Amino acid sequence: MTEQPDSEPVLSRVEPLGGGPYADQPYEAALGDLRRTVGEVSAALRDAAGATREHLLGRQRELNRLQLALRPDDTDALADAHALCHRVRTGLARLPGGDA
Repeated sequence: MTEQPDSEPVLSRVEPLGGGPYADQPYEAALGDLRRTVGEVSAALRDAAGATREHLLGRQRELNRLQLALRPDDTDALADAHALCHRVRTGLARLPGGDA
């Protein structure tokens, strides 16, 4: 029997340990924002089809890449992560059934 790969990104299920070296820092806040947004995109994908689904998959890949590339000392990237999350959540709110 062949197992199907898990379509859920691994990083969306990882929780940082409390009190780690970057606890309560902008880095942890950016990672938390990215994880939340990845979760919201994953939830929206369940009901999406066609071009909307492809758009959401692209956004999910973009968010996942950013999670992997994010570094605590790159303040511009931390700000970019928050800005991307805001844009993605704004787009999700405009989808049918969104909170816009």
